Amino acid sequence: MTVWQTDRLSLSRWQQDDLPALFALLTDGATMSHWPKPFTPQDAQDWLQRARAPSIHGCARWRCSRTTDGVLIGDVGIVHTQILEESVFDLGYIIDKNFWRQGYGREAVCGAIAWAKQQGISELVANMAVDNVPSWSLAEAVGMQRTDVFANPKNQFKESYIYRLRL
Repeated sequence: MTVWQTDRLSLSRWQQDDLPALFALLTDGATMSHWPKPFTPQDAQDWLQRARAPSIHGCARWRCSRTTDGVLIGDVGIVHTQILEESVFDLGYIIDKNFWRQGYGREAVCGAIAWAKQQGISELVANMAVDNVPSWSLAEAVGMQRTDVFANPKNQFKESYIYRLRL
C-alpha cells in the first residue's frame, strides 16, 4: 500500500518479500556508518517486523523506492516512541549511499512530513548523531530546529542532536 508518492519516489508499506533488499540496505557499511553496529540477518528481520506493525496514528517505517522501476532507495518513516522520557513522533530516514546527493532524501522526508500533517500530528522529532552531518543538514533543510543534545542510549550513548518541527 502506497502512503505517499511523487513523480520520482514512492513511500509504501514494507512487505515480507522485501527482506533481502532491506537487509542489503541495513548492512551496507557506508549507508549505516552512523549506526552502532552492523545489522545481522535477525536484526533486519526484527526491523521488518516492527516496520510492518503500524503504531499510533498508523505511523510506521516505509519502503522508499523509485516510482519508475521500484528500486529501493531507503527506509523512511515516523514512529511513536520515547526520547528523553518524552513521548514523541520520531521521523527517521536511511537513504542508500547510491542515492545520496540526488534530492531523494529531502523528497522522502517532505513526503513523510506531509503525511504526518494529514494525520493530525502536531510535532515531529528527529534525532541523529552529532557527527552525522548529512542527516542533521537534511533536518535543517526541511525546517527542523535543533533543540537539544543528549547521550543516546540507543546509539551506544553517542552524542546526538534532537530536532523538532511544529506542524
